[in-house]
Amino acid sequence: MVYSRKLEKTEYKYVYKMKSVRNSTETFYSASKTILGKLFTVSGKTAKIAAMALDIKLIENGLAPINVLKKSNKITQNDRG
Repeated sequence: MVYSRKLEKTEYKYVYKMKSVRNSTETFYSASKTILGKLFTVSGKTAKIAAMALDIKLIENGLAPINVLKKSNKITQNDRG
């Protein structure tokens, strides 16, 4: 995926909130320059929900979404920009 230069050079500017349907807890994640490597590691269904939440927030900010979800449950992206 191609990310804007703005995200690459900005640390902890883009933050999104994920609310659990099961217990109504809120989890905050920051999208920083570390997104170009390993962002965070989660497991199972949580990984898919987190990936979708990140997609939505980056699209809202006019950025390309992250959509690579590996079998190891690590969310990563390939920088081609």
